[in-house]
Amino acid sequence: MARIIVAEDERDIRESVVDTLFDRGYDVLETKNGQETYDLACKGIPDLILLDVMMPELNGFQVLEKLKENPLTNAIPVIMLIAVGALEGEQNAMNLGVPHYVSKPFEPGHLMATIRVALREAGAISNSDGDSKMVWRGSTLLRSANNGNATANLIPLGTQLAPLEKKMSGGLRMGSLSLIEGPSATGKSVISQYLANGAIANNHKVAYFTSQHTPRSLESQVSSIAMDWSEALKLGNLVVYPLQPPVTGRDSVPLMEELALELERIQNKFAVVIIDAITNLAGTSQEQAIIGFFSTCKRLTNMGITIVLVTHSVAFNTDLLHRICSLCETHLNLRTGKILDKVIRIVTVVKLDDVDLTRDNEVSFGVEAGLGITIIPYSQAKA
Repeated sequence: MARIIVAEDERDIRESVVDTLFDRGYDVLETKNGQETYDLACKGIPDLILLDVMMPELNGFQVLEKLKENPLTNAIPVIMLIAVGALEGEQNAMNLGVPHYVSKPFEPGHLMATIRVALREAGAISNSDGDSKMVWRGSTLLRSANNGNATANLIPLGTQLAPLEKKMSGGLRMGSLSLIEGPSATGKSVISQYLANGAIANNHKVAYFTSQHTPRSLESQVSSIAMDWSEALKLGNLVVYPLQPPVTGRDSVPLMEELALELERIQNKFAVVIIDAITNLAGTSQEQAIIGFFSTCKRLTNMGITIVLVTHSVAFNTDLLHRICSLCETHLNLRTGKILDKVIRIVTVVKLDDVDLTRDNEVSFGVEAGLGITIIPYSQAKA
């Protein structure tokens, strides 16, 4: 069984984590200050380190820097333990090359799921061609460098959404984590269906999680906007998964964790995953569980899968929305407007390839039965 160092200066938290790991059969070493953690890692070369940020002598980031500088320890996977609300800490962990972190206080189930992902990633790397740089296979740099063929790394949106496709520099990047959010009836599901359709057209296998449709009803719905998914469903190139609804009066944390585990189980079967929508689960889950779910999605996209999450904006407060958007490479916001008495929909590319956009980033459209999306020219939309 894997050997894990638990580096945490708060006794109650450290003992709780150690007991949880022991109960599951892991070989555990515990430390309570940064320098001791680094020394123990150099001596024992563990399979994984759970590393708290605030510790005496050396803080977690200083320990991480020393580990990365040492050839003997630079490949040890690390999970940072970060206090809830510490957005800066989450970003620092990412900047130092740590895709794994858990917000405190945490649920044992989420912690164990994160550990399993980190250990599995480390095992996959050791069995590959030995190039440790491949740990971030979903990075923008790798996606754009795929044999010089940028088109192969894009999901097209199709001719009906050509203006939006152009503003997204050719389409959605493969290996990215994307968020589509906005109020009800703004076209979020339609945009996600166009993305699924583009992925299918490019011969990518798609997993479509939905809280509203069965495979038959989804096929019928997309046919009403001029898409034919019958062959993809028949061949298994598109598989529809149900999203479990929350139970009234109960916290949905276990359902969020189960969804994260399901994504782990299917990641090798599908190139693209679309989840439409996580509104109900997110709206009845604790904040740390939501951050944990998005973190799991981020790790999976770092391994090469493409994930699109759809949600109503009301599921998150402003601070939480900012935090989860910081984990996404692409962020689309939808809203409604009016031209005279006609309601239109407006999609804004808020973020693309980790870059925030502030100008020339909006497209107006309508949805017509039998035709699908029709673009409304900018001059009309502003009328």
